[in-house]
Amino acid sequence: MPLTTDDRQFLKFVYRQLEDRPLDPGDPRYQPPYDHPGCEDPIRLLQNDIEYADSESLNLFSGFRGSGKTTELFRLRQRLTEAGYVVLYADALQYINPATPIEIAGLFIVLAGAFGDALEQEHRIRLKDETYWDRFRNWLTTTDVNLKEIGRLTRFLDTLLVLYLRNGEEWYDLHPLVRDEVQKIAKSSRAATAE
Repeated sequence: MPLTTDDRQFLKFVYRQLEDRPLDPGDPRYQPPYDHPGCEDPIRLLQNDIEYADSESLNLFSGFRGSGKTTELFRLRQRLTEAGYVVLYADALQYINPATPIEIAGLFIVLAGAFGDALEQEHRIRLKDETYWDRFRNWLTTTDVNLKEIGRLTRFLDTLLVLYLRNGEEWYDLHPLVRDEVQKIAKSSRAATAE
């Protein structure tokens, strides 16, 4: 029996509610998986490691896609913020294309920009009166690159400029503020390499 228009609309609504997205602390849909005897809350353990460290700590947190990593890290962010820490959050999917390999140098550039954005958006802190992306764009447009470095620069820029379709829109693994400048430099470095 074919579905009615109402049935299709209802299924569409239910499907969209099941979309894989993190839950904020306090969301009524959150079910605490560690809230029973004999089970330690990894978020409490991470918070302890961070708070008890003399200067810094390194903690690895992993899990399968959709297993609740971001939801749990949002809980950690809330707990640390309530304890007086400054916590920065950056969604990697806003900055990189997960289907495309990225060189470590490109990853560090994106991380610096993402955390610069988080400082400005979440805490209204702008370092040195310009954003990281402004400084990066200025560096790209004012730096002279010699011919020995052009091949390496071209590979680096090509890594950053991969384009693919996502939800019907063009989506780059590079922040829009520097995309045009990097495209120009990549094009001129390819031309110089061809010569």
